[in-house]
Amino acid sequence: MSRVEKCKKTLELLHVIEEKYDRKGKGPGWIESVPAEAYAELWKLWDVKNGSITPKVTRKYASREEEVLDWLKGGFTAAEIKQSTGINETVIRTVKLKNHVTVPPKFRSRMLPLDDKELIFTLSKTAITKYFGVPFTGYDPTDAKKLAKTGYKYESLSPTEALHWADIKDGALYLTEKGLFRKHGLDSYEQEVI
Repeated sequence: MSRVEKCKKTLELLHVIEEKYDRKGKGPGWIESVPAEAYAELWKLWDVKNGSITPKVTRKYASREEEVLDWLKGGFTAAEIKQSTGINETVIRTVKLKNHVTVPPKFRSRMLPLDDKELIFTLSKTAITKYFGVPFTGYDPTDAKKLAKTGYKYESLSPTEALHWADIKDGALYLTEKGLFRKHGLDSYEQEVI
């Protein structure tokens, strides 16, 4: 490798370090605060074949952070996670904000099929009205008859029976105000419409 090429690569690496360690605007002394290991780490990223720095660096989570993410994706609240794991709620909220995790709400009711249809877990009566096109409040005695015409019977779950996202098996149907979905793992919440 020629001196010019090495100089060019070093400058590219410095830009990556600058972005990674967010030292922009800190004056000429910012480079001194970058750990020496960072240089070694970034030189490993150098893609000799293509002559560039590899664009993606796989993010590694600490095992505790991974655990919190799994609980959050499972639909558990910070209080529930703290109760089960003993992890501080502030830490849980920080992990949630840092990773932009949307926690799926608990499913408090279900639609029981009256014929060969599938069981549907649902979040709200509004979702039922929107999807089935039947005005449904759950209080009007005629609601059950209207719903029966769609082939389903409504059943409200008690607070202890309410299901977290993780409790619903893969392949099960669930209804939200955005439509009917089929579950595919913890990350599929409201991503695939049927």
